[in-house]
Order: sequence, then structure tokens, then C-alpha cells
Amino acid sequence: MTIGDQLTIPRDRRSRERRYAGHHVVAQKDAHITMLGRERDIGCTGGTSGYVLNRSPTYHLYPERPVYPRPPLRPFVTLRALIPALALSLAAGCVDTTPTEPIANEPNVPSTLRGRAVNVLGTVSVTNKNVTFNVWDSGQIDGDIISLNVNGDWVLENYTLGATKRAISVTLPSRGYSYVVLYAHNEGSLPPNTAALSINDGAREQNLVLSANLQTNGAYNLRVTP
Repeated sequence: MTIGDQLTIPRDRRSRERRYAGHHVVAQKDAHITMLGRERDIGCTGGTSGYVLNRSPTYHLYPERPVYPRPPLRPFVTLRALIPALALSLAAGCVDTTPTEPIANEPNVPSTLRGRAVNVLGTVSVTNKNVTFNVWDSGQIDGDIISLNVNGDWVLENYTLGATKRAISVTLPSRGYSYVVLYAHNEGSLPPNTAALSINDGAREQNLVLSANLQTNGAYNLRVTP
């Protein structure tokens, strides 16, 4: 017995429950039930016939052949209607999510660094964000020990200056202001701590002198002007 099969309960077998072909069937004599959203009366007077409707685990008789609603039709979408949505999707996929670099339009040297005041000695302009610093002791070698800070990053730490230049490659923001700060760990045998510093942007090399002691740091503004 399957859903939709027609089943007749004979006149002499009008009890509420019968078993047919191993299935439990409820005739629901004079019962009031809801089927497919509508209320119907099923009576058994003079025998009952109807169609099987699966109400698992029990089969019920249904006075009419069950009509199951057709699934709703999916809307027909034309390619022309999809074009705006596709364009928006492609535009969203092409959004540049690269983090923007911080740009300082004004000098941004900190007023203090490691608890010492910062003395700005001047401003140097470069035409390339990729620069090379060279640092050395251009005077009498007296054991000066320094650290260099560029835009908050320590690019050189606890370095003892000598006559040989030490090269440091640094990438600055593509435009605007940056800075370099000299921090003195000692003053050598000939105070104050003095370091020669050159900056090469690929077009030219500029020579500077940074000076610091145990109370103040020396610094230069760096301005990138492509």
C-alpha cells in the first residue's frame, strides 16, 4: 500500500482501525481532521472508501485523492538583468585592500626618546623613499657607542663607531616627513658623542654630522619629495 492508493473498508468492517496488507489504517469514523490545510469529515456509514495519505507511522484515509502543491517556479532571470549584479561583484573584488601608509605632512620628530630630549639639527630632502645611510666616526676614534632610530624603528643599536662606514638600507614613506635620531650610549673619551652620517637616495649623497650626549639626542628631519 502506497500513498495515493485507493482503499475501501467494507460495510461489515467499519471499526476505526484496521490492518490492510500489514499497514495500520485509520478510518476515523465521523472524525473531524485537517487535511492539506482544509478541515473535512470522514464518515464510515455504509462502508468507507478513500485514498491513502501518509501520516507516518499511520496511514489515514482521505476522501479525495491527495493533491500535493507544485513547488514554486523559480523566477526566470535574464542575462541582461544579471549584468548590474555581476558588475557590482567584480567591482567589489577589485577594491584595493592594501593598507595605506602613514604620511606626515609636517615635521614629526618626537620631543623625547628614551627619556631624553630630542634636539633637531635641520632638515634634509631626498627624492627617493629608498635610501642608504652610512655612519662612521669622521674625527678621532674615541669609542663612541650609538643607536640610530628612524621613524620609531631602531635600525642600528649599540654600535661602536669607527673609521669604516657602516651602511644601513632604509625604506621611508613615499612622500612627506620622516626623521632620524642619534642616541648616545656614552660620550667616548672626547665628549660629546659625534657621528658622521651620509644619506644616499640614488641621485646624490648628502653628508651630515649628528651630535648627542647623555641628556639629549640629536636628530634630522627627512623629507621625501619625489
